[in-house]
Amino acid sequence: RVLAVAYDTPVPGYDTLNTNALRLWSAMPAEDLDLGKFNEGDYPKALAARNSALQITQVLYPNDNNWAGKELRLKQQYFFVSATLQDVLRQFLDAKPGRPWEELPEKVAIQLNDTHPSIGVAELMRLLMDVHHLGWNA
Repeated sequence: RVLAVAYDTPVPGYDTLNTNALRLWSAMPAEDLDLGKFNEGDYPKALAARNSALQITQVLYPNDNNWAGKELRLKQQYFFVSATLQDVLRQFLDAKPGRPWEELPEKVAIQLNDTHPSIGVAELMRLLMDVHHLGWNA
């Protein structure tokens, strides 16, 4: 399991008092250390989950001319898309408790800038149906 940790960078507007936030994400492990493996002396396995999680955001866009690179890129794409969509839905719901889902298309716009985030369409459907328990007719 991997946690998405948000880091907001303020972006001031030109010739205005407005400032927006650029939200960046870092992958962190849900558990830093497998204490059982550590106490057994298996130090690499004790830190395996931590290293695997940190690898997702340590270096972006690895060379994908091999299977390891392709797998890491897919993990990165899914991580960033899922973290962002979960955050968007959380903000939508937190802004007005009890808000009906019918307001989502009026209040939220999501722009897909490239082919990579197109996985967001399937992820949004998964979040709405599996996490928020909406049906196809909601």
